[in-house]
Amino acid sequence: MRAKLCFGAALAATVLTLVGCQITAISDSDSQGSIGVPVGQITSQTTNGNCSATIFENSSKALSGGILILNVGETAQLSDSITTNPRGCVSTAHHWTSSDTTVVMVGTTTGLVTAIRAGTAQVCDIIDAAPTIMFCFTVQVNGIVPTGKTPTSITVQPNPDTYPVGTVKTPTVTVHYSDNTTSTAAGSFTCTSANSGIVAIVNTSTCQESGVGVGTVNVTFCATGSTTVCTVQAVNVTSGIQIQTLPTSININIGTGCTNTQTFAVSVNGAAPTIPVTVTISPTTVATVSGSGGSWTFTGVAVGNATATVSAGGISVQVPIVVTNTPCTTGGPSIDYTPHGGNIALNATVTTLATCNLSGGATCGDKEFWSSTHPEIHDVNATDGFQNVSGFNWPVGPHGKVVSIASGTSLISVQASLTNATLKATWAWVTP
Repeated sequence: MRAKLCFGAALAATVLTLVGCQITAISDSDSQGSIGVPVGQITSQTTNGNCSATIFENSSKALSGGILILNVGETAQLSDSITTNPRGCVSTAHHWTSSDTTVVMVGTTTGLVTAIRAGTAQVCDIIDAAPTIMFCFTVQVNGIVPTGKTPTSITVQPNPDTYPVGTVKTPTVTVHYSDNTTSTAAGSFTCTSANSGIVAIVNTSTCQESGVGVGTVNVTFCATGSTTVCTVQAVNVTSGIQIQTLPTSININIGTGCTNTQTFAVSVNGAAPTIPVTVTISPTTVATVSGSGGSWTFTGVAVGNATATVSAGGISVQVPIVVTNTPCTTGGPSIDYTPHGGNIALNATVTTLATCNLSGGATCGDKEFWSSTHPEIHDVNATDGFQNVSGFNWPVGPHGKVVSIASGTSLISVQASLTNATLKATWAWVTP
C-alpha cells in the first residue's frame, strides 16, 4: 500500500509528533499550549503500512513555523517514541540522517544534531526495517555570531593568491570581534566568487576554492553579527605551464660570409614539449622561423629588430631578435656539424661529424671541442679522444657522440679555437 509520510512540528514546543500522515496532539513541555503545525508531506511506496512516531527535541531549542532553528556551532539532542501496530512498523529500530551534512550533522544512533554552516537541511528518523518509512522535519541554521559578538573586520590569507587550474585549496579566514577575540570556525563567515568560471566555491562552510579557469577574479568574504564586515581576496588562476627557451635572445648576422641562422630550443615545464608549440615573428621582414616542437631555426632577412612569440597551453613568452649586417671574412674559416640536432630517442646514441674549413682548404684536425648546455639530458663525447684544458678533459676531434639520458632540450656545440678566430656551431637536441 501507499503510506503517506509527513513532516510535522510544533510552535514554541519541544516535541514533534507524527502519526502516519496526520499531526496529532503536541505535548508542550513549556506549558504554552498545544498547537500542531504541518509543514508539508511526502509520499513513499511501502508494504509496511503506517507507523506513528513522536520526536522529542530535548534541548529546548527554538521552534518556529514547524522548523527547528539553530545558530552555527549549536547542538540539539533528538529522541523519539515509535509505536508499532499490525499494519504499521514491524520494528522500532531506527536511525537518523541529514539531507545535507555540510549544513547539519546528526548522529546516526545518538540523534545529536550539530549546526555546521548557514542553510537548511532535512533531518529524518528512518525505520531500519522499512527505509521508505521516515519522519522528517526542517532544521534552519543561522550563520550569525553568538549574542554579544560584533565583527569588526575579516582577514583572508593568502591575499592576493595565485595558483594553477585544477588546484583546490582553503584560505585561512579570520573574523575579528569587538571584544578582541577572533574566530576561524567554519560557518562564521560567508564567501562568494565574482566569476565561478574562474574560481568556484566548492565548500561554502570553509570557503574552499577550486581554480577552474584561467583569469583573475575577486572572492568576497563577509561576517555578519550586529554589523556586517567584508573583505576581498584577489585570486589569479594560471594555466600551470612554464615555457623556457634557449637562448633567451636571438642575434643573427646576415653579413657576407656569415651564418644567417640561429637555432632555438623550447621546453615546457623543464622537459621536451608534449603539447603543441607555436613560434611566430613580427615583423617577418626582419626574420623568419621554421621548426616544430622543441626545435626551431631563425633566419635573418634584413637588418632590424623583431620579436618572437612562443606559445603553448595558452601561455606565451616573447624573445627579442636583433639582426645585423657586419661582413665576415670572405672565404674565411667556418665550422659546422651534421646531423643538425633535432629529435633523439631516450637512451639513443647519435654520432656527429664536424666540418672545419680554413683558408687554403685546411681543416681543424683534432682541435674541435664538444659541449652540451645540459649534460644531464644530452651528454656529448668525442670518439677521437680528450684534451686537458685548465684541468678539465674536453672531448676533442671531429666526431661527437651524443647520448640521450633524459627527456628535455639541450644545445650541443662544437667549437674550434684558432690563432685568428674562434669558430662555433650550435644545434638543438630534443628528447620527448
